[in-house]
Amino acid sequence: MKIYVHHYYSYELFWYFFHAVTPLEEIPTWFESNRYNKSNKVGEEVTIKFTYKNTDFTCIFCFDLNWNNTDGYHIWDYTIHHLEEKIISDRGWNEYIGKDLHDTIIPLMNKRARLLKDKISIFFIDWETSDDTVTPLLNKLLNPKITLYKDELLKIENNQKVSFTHVLWSFLYPNTIGLREYYFFADYLKYKNDYKYKINYPIRRLNKEKFGVATEIKKFNNPSFNVTLSSFTNYNDDERTQIDADKYFTSIMELIGNENYINKRGYNLKDWGAEYNDNNMKEFMWKLLTISEVNLLHESTTGYGINEKTFSHILANKPFIPIYKKTLNFYSEILKTYDYKTKEFPLDSMGWWKKINHLNDISKDEVKWNILMNEITEYVSYIRKSLFEIMNTHNGYLDNILFNNDKKSVL
Repeated sequence: MKIYVHHYYSYELFWYFFHAVTPLEEIPTWFESNRYNKSNKVGEEVTIKFTYKNTDFTCIFCFDLNWNNTDGYHIWDYTIHHLEEKIISDRGWNEYIGKDLHDTIIPLMNKRARLLKDKISIFFIDWETSDDTVTPLLNKLLNPKITLYKDELLKIENNQKVSFTHVLWSFLYPNTIGLREYYFFADYLKYKNDYKYKINYPIRRLNKEKFGVATEIKKFNNPSFNVTLSSFTNYNDDERTQIDADKYFTSIMELIGNENYINKRGYNLKDWGAEYNDNNMKEFMWKLLTISEVNLLHESTTGYGINEKTFSHILANKPFIPIYKKTLNFYSEILKTYDYKTKEFPLDSMGWWKKINHLNDISKDEVKWNILMNEITEYVSYIRKSLFEIMNTHNGYLDNILFNNDKKSVL
C-alpha cells in the first residue's frame, strides 16, 4: 500500500505520521542537502517501507509533487505546511492560522480531491481548545470526500476524524516547543525531594478567573500553598493581556511578592527571551516543575482537544491537580477508545472551590498529604504508561485505512 506524504522529509515527521509501525529499513536522519545544516529542507523524494498490523506500506515524502498519482493515498498537514513555509514556529496559537483557508487552501484541496476523491487526507491539529471559525468554515466549504483529521472538534461532521495518537504525537514531533525533553526530565524529577512548596498554582497569562483563584489561595496564608506569576513579555502592552493586566497585575503582585514573580527577562543567562512557546516551555520545565511537589493547573479543554499544560506534566511524570474535572475527560476518552481501564483521579468529584479548600487542609497533615501524593503520583504514572503503550502500538490514520470503512470517527 502506497502513501504520498506531501511534505519535506524529516525523521520527526516520519514518526509523527507513522508512529507504531515497524520500519523495514533504518530511518534516515540526514542527506547531502542538510548534512551540515539541519535547517535545510531535504529537497529530494524519500521512500521508506514499513509494516503495520501485518500490512506492507511504502511512504513517499514528496513535498508538492505527485498529486496526480492515483495509485495510493495522499496526506497533507495544514500546520506542518505553515512550519515548512516559516509562517509559524509551532502548532500553538497564531493569528495566521486559518486566514488562508477560504481563498487558498480549501479551493486547492478541493481541486485535488476531484481527481483523488477519498484518497486524500488533511491533518489540522493546532492545540487550541475553542474553535468557532475554522471548523465551521471547513464544514461548509471543504469537499466531504476529503478526510479531515482534527483536534478540538465539538461535533464530528462530514468526513471528519479524530486520531488521538496523532494529537498526542503532534506535541512531540516535530519537537518545536521542547516537550520531548519533558519525557526525559522525568528521570531527573524522580530523584528530586527538595521542593520549596507542597502545592503551586502557576499563572502565565493573567485573567479575572485566575486572579480570583489566586486570591482565594492567598487568603489561606498557608506557606505550603503557593502562587507564582510568570512574566508575559511586554505584559501591559500586549493586546491579549492588557485589559486584565491593567486591572489585576498590581494587585496580584501585592499578594504573591516579587519572589514569586518568574521573570522571563533576566540578566544574560537568565534571559529567556521573547514570548515564544518554546521559551515558555523551557522556562516552565526548569523553574516550575521544580518548585513544588504538585502543580495546580488551570487548563480548559473542550471537545477532542488539549493544550500542553497537563500533557507536559504527564510526559515528565509530574504530579498535577487540574482545576476543572473536564480536563481529565480527554485522557479517559483515549483509554476507553483503546479498551484500557480508566482510573479515577483522587479529587475528581470536587469543584475548584472545594478542591483548593481541601488541599489547604490536607497539606497541614503529613500523613494525609503523603497518602494523597501517592494517589496522584500513581494516577499520573498510570496515564503516562497507558498513553505511551497506545501511542506506540496504534496509529489512527493507518487504522482508518485498514479497518474503519468510515464506521468510526474517533480512532
